[in-house]
Amino acid sequence: MLKPRKGQRKLEKFPRWATLDYVRLVHRKNVWYKKMLFYPKNSLVKIEYNRCSNMVRNLSRKLKREYVEGKAVEYGDNSRHLWDALNTVLNKEKKQVGIKNLSVEGEMVEDRVRIANVLNEHFVTVGLTEAERNLKTPLLR
Repeated sequence: MLKPRKGQRKLEKFPRWATLDYVRLVHRKNVWYKKMLFYPKNSLVKIEYNRCSNMVRNLSRKLKREYVEGKAVEYGDNSRHLWDALNTVLNKEKKQVGIKNLSVEGEMVEDRVRIANVLNEHFVTVGLTEAERNLKTPLLR
């Protein structure tokens, strides 16, 4: 089994759009931040930290923009993949939507297949029961 190279290990915990230069710059910013905490009254340390912080912000914006533009060219016809790429840049995760359990006649149902069958049965018969109910009530004229 091949070991990842030194720079590749650093990139694993960063987003897809990050480069090794970006990772190094973030690390440098973090070092200056620790120095700033240790020497709070030193204005030169604060200036250098702010400079690194601005460089990180500008580089991340540039890399995100290039990533999305590259994906737009790559997935020009497939809007689904394009939105996936855009959501990774925006740090949006897919929401898990679903029914975990359902109360049916006082009984808790947790089996996904049984929940699907109960919901299907309900929605198949709801139209018939509503039609019967409407026929029993007199029409107002």
